[in-house]
Amino acid sequence: MKETLRFIHAADLHLDRPFVGLAQMGREHVEKMKKTAFQALDRLIDLAIDQKVHFVVIVGDIFDQALPSIYAEVQLKRALTKLAEHNISVYISFGNHDYEQTNKMTFDYLENVHLFDRQQVTTYTYSSASGTTVAIQGFSYETRHVKEDFSSQYSFIDNVDYRVGMLHGSLGVSDDHEPYAPFKLETLKQLGFDYFALGHIHKRHILSERPPIVYSGNIQGGSKKESGEKGCYVVELNDLKTTYTFHPLQMVKYETETIDGSTIDSLDDLWSILESFIDHQAQNGFLSIVIENPSHQLRSLYHDNDFNDLLTSINDYCQLNDYTVVILDISLQHKQVTLDQSDPFLRTLANKISQSKQKDIAADLFDHHRAKRFLDPLTLEDFSKAKEEAIDYLHYALVGGQANESK
Repeated sequence: MKETLRFIHAADLHLDRPFVGLAQMGREHVEKMKKTAFQALDRLIDLAIDQKVHFVVIVGDIFDQALPSIYAEVQLKRALTKLAEHNISVYISFGNHDYEQTNKMTFDYLENVHLFDRQQVTTYTYSSASGTTVAIQGFSYETRHVKEDFSSQYSFIDNVDYRVGMLHGSLGVSDDHEPYAPFKLETLKQLGFDYFALGHIHKRHILSERPPIVYSGNIQGGSKKESGEKGCYVVELNDLKTTYTFHPLQMVKYETETIDGSTIDSLDDLWSILESFIDHQAQNGFLSIVIENPSHQLRSLYHDNDFNDLLTSINDYCQLNDYTVVILDISLQHKQVTLDQSDPFLRTLANKISQSKQKDIAADLFDHHRAKRFLDPLTLEDFSKAKEEAIDYLHYALVGGQANESK
């Protein structure tokens, strides 16, 4: 009977990544938040030691930038050295964010670290103290944009006990992510591996249970789009089956909460409800608040006032009470409205909005070499929401917002 082996599957550490939404925080909190990805890395290392794993695989985008800071490099090497002290091997690949490290970073002084150092699938063989072997296959990016499907380069290795694949890429084409190293699920399934560790997509997702083909997600969310728990999988390989268990690592979470707005008729009402909600429900992390079923009075307040001032005030309230929560934004869940097609001006406006193209919206900003690092990519969902908000505001400003509402 084969020895049971245990390893950790992690990906997308994104060390040095700037948080989105820190403008509402004081300087002290900002500095604390910048350390959270490194603290999540520390938790990963502690978990590996506590679980007595045989090895760790990290599947791309360890750093957020092609050229990481010295601090980030030192913290990573410190973490890997700690694993070496516990005889835990590490297998690393670089992705589309840190591709320049493929040919630059070395870990020659750490015998436990094995780096996939080329844009071609290669194989390492892990051997336990008792002689149980695992073929670990993967590749690193050498350029930012990799359009090639690498799945055909993986192969079934004979004369080993287990087989693990590492792939930083996307399943086909996604609306939310550019297609990096796109692969076909069926191709990976047919390889007969015991586990396929995926990276690149920041939301954990099990593409296949038999065989396990799994995105672990990132270890620390960096914007409100990356909500919920973030972490890694502890995987066990044995004769009967492969099992994998998720372990959260994040220091702070991004969450979205909803509040009923049907009885909110004034700023005093809104403040009272927000204050009560934060006192009783808000936890450590970043929070987006969506107000459902807004009354007409609340909708008027939303369009006629600067809710950024409200946001600043509510975050000041959190700091005064030593709450470790940051309110990122307060928004309304808009009813679907249409602009009156019988009015030539409104019809022209509606057509302009409907015909606008995603790539043209704020293109100069999102393509700016400095600004784009601090922005999440504009997805189809973002684009649709921006259109809805534009129509809702125009409807309110031009016709008062009460007619032509869809029920």
